[in-house]
Amino acid sequence: MANTLLKIAASYIGTNTGISVPLPTNSTLSSGICTDRSGNVYIADANKHVIYKVDLAGIKSVLAGSEGNSGSVNGASQTARFNSPRGLACDASGSLYVADTGNGKIRVIGIGADVATLAGGFSNVTDISVAPNGDVIAVDTDENAVYRIEPGGRKFLVAGGTSGDVYGTVAGVKIKGSAAKFNAPEGVVVAADGRIYVADSGNHKIKTIGTDGYVTLVSGSISGDVDGLVSVAKFRWPSDIAITPKGNRLFVLDKVSGHNKVKIVTMNGTVEEVIELTTADVLAIALDVNETLYCVTSDEAGIVDGEESSESSMTPSSFSHSNSSVSATSASSESSSNGSSGSSESSESTPSESSDNSASSSSESSESSSESSVSSASSESSKTESSASSNP
Repeated sequence: MANTLLKIAASYIGTNTGISVPLPTNSTLSSGICTDRSGNVYIADANKHVIYKVDLAGIKSVLAGSEGNSGSVNGASQTARFNSPRGLACDASGSLYVADTGNGKIRVIGIGADVATLAGGFSNVTDISVAPNGDVIAVDTDENAVYRIEPGGRKFLVAGGTSGDVYGTVAGVKIKGSAAKFNAPEGVVVAADGRIYVADSGNHKIKTIGTDGYVTLVSGSISGDVDGLVSVAKFRWPSDIAITPKGNRLFVLDKVSGHNKVKIVTMNGTVEEVIELTTADVLAIALDVNETLYCVTSDEAGIVDGEESSESSMTPSSFSHSNSSVSATSASSESSSNGSSGSSESSESTPSESSDNSASSSSESSESSSESSVSSASSESSKTESSASSNP
């Protein structure tokens, strides 16, 4: 089956058709996707070691790297080399950040498509997001950790570092920094207010790290596939996460047996709507500024109970950001449920929201990104090393 890029209207469920364009064959389950403010879509192909760009006209091209050739080379787009790139993120200026997983690095592709290294020393960096202040937030699945990387390349631990499931409040102590524990987290996204949301895949939960550094639960408990209020909502394996431009909903890719689902989660943890896809091989998701949802799949895909998109009936030119058939209405009205935000209790901790602003120092990684060749002239502010006072 051909690999496809599926575009789902902002009204999501019902009669809307996913519009797709073929992608190169042999994509793997470790790919990433993001969009920029102009509506271009970028795809990381871990198997072919390249970054693709799909423009507003649906034209697909290699942005950086060489198909089928891995390596770790900076420089001009066609001479640069990646090794199994996964997560992608765009910043406000149009620079593209790449989780170069096989090389254990975060790379940056500048406006002119030149590639540089921002930071290194990761074990298995799988997803990244750009914070409002320009820092890059990264999850390392093998290290069970969330890191913050400054524009100059310095890397700090935000939370985690040990496998487990610790968050909220334990024995009267609010959890932050290395006291927090994750289990194979795969997805991360940063909201406009600086809050970090983590798809804690192995714990079947969505967690958040506040600007004060405290780690709390958003939704989820034990493994399952249950929609509804935070008190009952369950995820099987949340592997990717995106946030709406308004910051009022999270979109979570849940690896459910048979076919994957994209679950729409309110900020109080309620799973209010589900998009069921006709494939079990959704690789990654992203939202654009109009809340259009994009999915990278490893086969032809469509929407359950909607019209399935057929590759044979589609051409790249039909993949248009301005498709007139795409509704711009929101997914659904905000749930008025007053379900408790304190969902099922972790066996190791009790989740609770914190308003405590006391400072706690982030641990600076021993990896100093000596390989960094980023040419951007970021101003070195006098940020404190504290995760409480810094905006991750």
